[in-house]
Amino acid sequence: MNKKRIIIILLVVLILLIGIYLIISNEPGNISILKNNKNEKTKITDKTDEVSEIPEIPVDDEVTENQNEDDNTLINDFETENDITKTVTSKVENNTTTTTKKDSNKTTTKNDSNKTTTTKTITTTNQTTKTVSNTNNFKSAINGVSLKPSYTRYTELDNRIGSILSQTINNGMSNYDKLIAVYDYLKRTMSYGYPSYNLNDLNNLINTYHYTGGDAQKLLLAKFGLDNKNGTCDVYAAMFTIMARRIGFDAYVFNGQVRNADGSKTGHGWSVIKVGNKYYNFDAQIEDSLGTNYKYFGKTDSEMNIYYYNLNDNLSYFNKFKEVPAFEATFKTTGAASLNKNAKSYTTITEKDYIDVYVGDTINITINVNSSNTRYSISSYINYSSKTLVSKTTTDKTINFSYKFENRESGEIRISVVSNDHEGSNISYNISYNATSKNPLTDFTYKRSTDEHNYETFTMTPIGGIGGIQYDFYLIETDDEKCKNSTITSYMMSNGQNTLYFKPLDGKYYKLNIIAKDSKNNIVKKEVIIQR
Repeated sequence: MNKKRIIIILLVVLILLIGIYLIISNEPGNISILKNNKNEKTKITDKTDEVSEIPEIPVDDEVTENQNEDDNTLINDFETENDITKTVTSKVENNTTTTTKKDSNKTTTKNDSNKTTTTKTITTTNQTTKTVSNTNNFKSAINGVSLKPSYTRYTELDNRIGSILSQTINNGMSNYDKLIAVYDYLKRTMSYGYPSYNLNDLNNLINTYHYTGGDAQKLLLAKFGLDNKNGTCDVYAAMFTIMARRIGFDAYVFNGQVRNADGSKTGHGWSVIKVGNKYYNFDAQIEDSLGTNYKYFGKTDSEMNIYYYNLNDNLSYFNKFKEVPAFEATFKTTGAASLNKNAKSYTTITEKDYIDVYVGDTINITINVNSSNTRYSISSYINYSSKTLVSKTTTDKTINFSYKFENRESGEIRISVVSNDHEGSNISYNISYNATSKNPLTDFTYKRSTDEHNYETFTMTPIGGIGGIQYDFYLIETDDEKCKNSTITSYMMSNGQNTLYFKPLDGKYYKLNIIAKDSKNNIVKKEVIIQR
């Protein structure tokens, strides 16, 4: 009887132990729960390798807290006291997001489409984690844009861009897909190279279509890229921006700096599309160079954190290929000379007048500016030297200054008026002058010098002389010490210059005859004996 009782007790204990084991095995986090959900989880995760080209967050994988406020990104929050696994999946096609959440005994799956997906899994312990997928937000925003195509007005380039887009996109494509197609076109057809263009072509574009200087440069860079299939970041940016504007987006070329992998910064140009109050970056050149896929496509600054630039400067610098009004400047000189020149300009126009003045004369220069702009840069230099007559930025419509000719001299007074709202476009006015004496030529002096290579230099200075002075030099080489009754072995003449430069031979004698004549035919002659 005791044996039977013992056996019954043992059986009861065994049953109790089995029950306890079964209860423990059904606790949250146990492997049996994972087994129950294994097929569904694997179904999502296994699709990771099916997509090779998908927008990802470039540079850094960590996501900052404020991105939810700045970018309206899709954020999934999970809090747990135990180990958890979170999977956030972003679709390549359509605005679809699939989120799988495993917490305790509950598994939830939301799937709006059967499109191919990619999965990013993060496992954390005893902490709150935020996982961001912004691709769908950008796609939704860009697909919601009402397209307003714009042309550059540069007929040749507009026709070529139109031809490329007709073969690259179609009306059945979404806005997002159209941008992808243009982006891919640049990556497929372009390579890195250094552009060049003719300055005359730049000025011709400005004068023909009345662009700002910055816009005209972008057009020539884009044309270079189409012609040569290569270019720097500025070429890629110009091409993408012009194509995006042609499709109908509010696109810009931005210039600034980009952060390299080692933390250093490099000057860089890229494209930006504005949607509402957000700015999305597009950098086909970096993408092409690195061989990545869409890591630099449609990303905000907070997602990338690699660009450094001035937003207002970039927005104002790009005039969207619109026509700008010309500005005018009138140049008047009084005193020693009376000149009046009116110039109307979209770019640099050089006007040139010539005046004869006398030493001691003063000319007064007045500039009247007519433009809607409020600020002008005025500068004037004399004789291509560092001597500054005026240099100022002003709001005055009239600027006056003067110059007195203290010495006999010839050269130019260069005057430049730069209108700040024309991207540096300016009107230049050059006055060529020759300052001479009021008295006839009565004499001249010369300065003789010898350099370290034994070359002789004679420099003439006239005394008096109306108008320009012409000098004729006659050099005779001889063996006669007195330079008389000897055979001429060498003969040289130089006209119209005030300097003679030659190297005498050892043991030879030279006689130099100098004849000076002013514009009124007043003549002075001198003879110099040179012995080595």
